[in-house]
Amino acid sequence: MAWTLSSGRESVRIEPEPRLVLNDYAGVLQGLVSGLGISELPGFLCKAALQQGRLVEVLPKWQFASVKMAAAFPSNRNLSPLVRSFKDFCAKYFESHPLA
Repeated sequence: MAWTLSSGRESVRIEPEPRLVLNDYAGVLQGLVSGLGISELPGFLCKAALQQGRLVEVLPKWQFASVKMAAAFPSNRNLSPLVRSFKDFCAKYFESHPLA
């Protein structure tokens, strides 16, 4: 899988050759802390490990492309008050708290 990184107006595409592929962020974080390599993780997942010095950020001036999130729920017409409240909370929260 290729990585597209950007810094200002410059953009670079990198095609790493992974030796380990995981589909679980907790596993990726554990692998990084164990020294198995580099990866891209959302900031909120690795913030504590970075602050504790268990991880080191590489290429701090470069950013990965944004990721879009989606939530699946029944139509708004028959949405329960609980689901509607959760949906509204998430929309408001992620506007002011990006996952980066």
